[in-house]
Amino acid sequence: MNITFIHKNLTWSPTGIHGGAENAVFNIASALAALDNRVTILGRFPESTRYRGVHYLNVGAPYGPDRIIERLPADTDITVVVSDLDNALALKDVHQCKRVFWAHDSKALDPVAPDDLDLVIFVSEAQCAFYKQWCATKTVVVYNGFDPDIFFVEPVPVENRIVYAGALVDEKGIGLLVDAFELARQSVPGLTLHVFGSEDFWLRPSQDALENRCEGIQLGGKVTQERLRQEYNRALLSVVPSSGKLRLDPFPCSAIESQACGCPPLVSDCGGLPEAVADPSLVFASDSVDALAAALIAAIHNREDTLALREQCARHVTPGYRWDRLAQKFLEALKEA
Repeated sequence: MNITFIHKNLTWSPTGIHGGAENAVFNIASALAALDNRVTILGRFPESTRYRGVHYLNVGAPYGPDRIIERLPADTDITVVVSDLDNALALKDVHQCKRVFWAHDSKALDPVAPDDLDLVIFVSEAQCAFYKQWCATKTVVVYNGFDPDIFFVEPVPVENRIVYAGALVDEKGIGLLVDAFELARQSVPGLTLHVFGSEDFWLRPSQDALENRCEGIQLGGKVTQERLRQEYNRALLSVVPSSGKLRLDPFPCSAIESQACGCPPLVSDCGGLPEAVADPSLVFASDSVDALAAALIAAIHNREDTLALREQCARHVTPGYRWDRLAQKFLEALKEA
């Protein structure tokens, strides 16, 4: 099958550090190519290149439907449009291939008529249920996953440290986490919070001031996935504190990657996050500093119980959340579109 992904208007590189949607596209596309499909990704890249069996085709500027249609391979069997519904709908009367929309963020869908798209792929049941009212076409859920060659359990000492990996924006709950950490540290002296990520993909002001809000916070910036594996393995907990008031977080990769390393993630009850975790005790009420602080303190004070969750978390994501397994489900959905 000839599959062409059409990425949203964002510059990235297959060999660089990826945001959540880019991570998913990169891994699913690579896995589909390994299954003997011809895979192309149209997007904004530093240059056109081929990497891990996938052709990354730089569309250039201005990035939009006209340029995309111009560069779309003529023998494409199916297009998978990532996050930008306008690009998906623009293909309706131009190209005869099947059209799939991969709803990889929390932007509200405009009404989708049955003949507008052949399939919409959601990344969690919560996201699918929320947007179903706007979507009159066929839908399927394919979760995000992890690369087992990168994220795995290592035999290292576990310290009283917390890891956050994600965008440094209010929608992701980073401010709430810092406030809860400050409360938790009063009960657990020496506790540290290690923050990895940036606000680049969200085009927001720098959050460097976070480091000065409370003792024990260390900002690591954008790091490789190999570095995140090391951090997850050393940490007692990770936290995914997304704000339910500001954003329906569909299903971030970080909760899965953390568990693959045996690190239990505390997640808010926002969007698809509760679907991601091995045990319901890891879910707290979103947008509540007190609820998150209490969850942190309980997990640390009950250290042996938290350590016992590590094996459960690793079993929870292996093998079902491996990208190669998810790509098979993704391909089946494309064939049935």
